[in-house]
Amino acid sequence: MSRGGRNTKIHAVVDALGNPIRLFLTPGNIHDSTVAIEVLSGVTRPGTVVLADKA
Repeated sequence: MSRGGRNTKIHAVVDALGNPIRLFLTPGNIHDSTVAIEVLSGVTRPGTVVLADKA
């Protein structure tokens, strides 16, 4: 994270092989948890498991 500079975060939903399903860009000063519901809301695959990390 940069302090005082411009930055952007990329939020990605990927399948089991790492292929992107959905991508979201947010300003760097937005906390990840504020967009988590929006990012995951479009995933409607049966048997979906959410695995997340705090990188």
